[in-house]
Amino acid sequence: STLVEERPYTQQSMIRPVTGSKHSATRPPSASIFSERNTGVPRTASRLTNTMMQQPPSRAGTAINLTGTQVNVLERPITQQGLSGLRTSARRPQTRQVLDKRYFEGLLQMKIRELSTEVGKLTRDIENQTREQATFLIYDKRVKEMASELTVQNMRNPSTSRNVSLSEFQGQLADLNLVVDKLNTDTEKGEVDAECEELRALNDKESHSLELLFEQRQQKDAQLQLLEKEIEQERHMTDNLLAAMSPELKSSYTQLQQTNSELQRQMEELQQELDVLTSRKSVLEDQLSISQVKQEAVRLHHKLREAESRRNALLEEERTRSTPAQEREQLLHKVREDNAEMATMDRQITELKDTLSRKQDELDQVEKDLVDSQSERHQKYRELRRREDTMEQFLSSFDQSREEETARIEQLEGNIVAALEEISRHLAHSEHLPSAEDFSIMKENLSFKEGELDKSRNTMEGLSKEHQQLTVNLQKVTITTS
Repeated sequence: STLVEERPYTQQSMIRPVTGSKHSATRPPSASIFSERNTGVPRTASRLTNTMMQQPPSRAGTAINLTGTQVNVLERPITQQGLSGLRTSARRPQTRQVLDKRYFEGLLQMKIRELSTEVGKLTRDIENQTREQATFLIYDKRVKEMASELTVQNMRNPSTSRNVSLSEFQGQLADLNLVVDKLNTDTEKGEVDAECEELRALNDKESHSLELLFEQRQQKDAQLQLLEKEIEQERHMTDNLLAAMSPELKSSYTQLQQTNSELQRQMEELQQELDVLTSRKSVLEDQLSISQVKQEAVRLHHKLREAESRRNALLEEERTRSTPAQEREQLLHKVREDNAEMATMDRQITELKDTLSRKQDELDQVEKDLVDSQSERHQKYRELRRREDTMEQFLSSFDQSREEETARIEQLEGNIVAALEEISRHLAHSEHLPSAEDFSIMKENLSFKEGELDKSRNTMEGLSKEHQQLTVNLQKVTITTS
């Protein structure tokens, strides 16, 4: 036996120790260990390779004895990397080192599968194109048939067919043209469906917006009607105020209204002129923004105007320059004129304040008169309304009241007659006259009954008179309201 005490063989005579990597079981050993120039056994690489593939991987620190000598590894071997240990296969790229028949067969099978997948994809594309072409031919035929039908109808009856079927055929033609465009551009069905869903969502959104706008329009219309009613009420109130005004105030109001109309007309004309000038300014600014020469000309023109204004100011100052005494006299004269103008303005302000207070008092008086007139008119209206209700109530219950009073009177008369009959019967059957006390009682009863009868008659007469008076008042109210 031989102890390996020196540096062991590397790559030329002995393979490197097999590590415990997870890929070591499937990776074939390196072919360099079976070369003929490093081993004493010629033409045995294949047998050694098969033998090595059948052996299990060993642990790190052990080696494979190829020469038949017994090796006792007691110490850690010293390699090219020193004492740091052997480099594991995990640090190298996982590539197959032996390109045998099975490798090329697997590679060929993988390429065959890729080709089969691509052929299937191309076959499906061809089938889709065939179906789309058939659909295109069908739609093209339908378009031609409908176009010929539309032409025949227009030739037979151009007036009615144009009014009845033209819009429908145009819509169908637009749809078919869209289908033809989609087919010509090789648009997929999924894209068409997605576009349809998008258009449907957009249509729903626009419909919702349209409904909101319609509701807002209805609200605006209701507000407009309310405002029109308020304007009509204000106009009616203004007419009432004008009717209650004095002739002087009415003429002043008419004059102010004419002045207002004239000012509004002038304002509209000035607004139109301003709009024209604004649009012209926008056009000139657009032309100026695209031309550097015009911008430079405008800048120089502004400088020229500023220089001319300064020159004119200096010339005017030179022309109006005078001696200190003349300037002092001019300043005093200007101060006197300013004082006189201020006094005039103060006097005018005082007069205007007095006029304003007087007009305000007149306006307050007019408003008070208007309120009083409206309150009196309203009170009269309420009084007439109350009388009308009373008359209507009286007329509606007149027959019933008359029947009740007539029945009451008849009842009282019957009671009186019965009482008189009773008295007569008692007088006839009595053997002697009643006493004075009984006679006075009977007399009082008779007086009471007669009084009740008179009251009933007076009530009947009063009701008749009131009925006549209410009838006259009703006729007056009818004439007044009409």
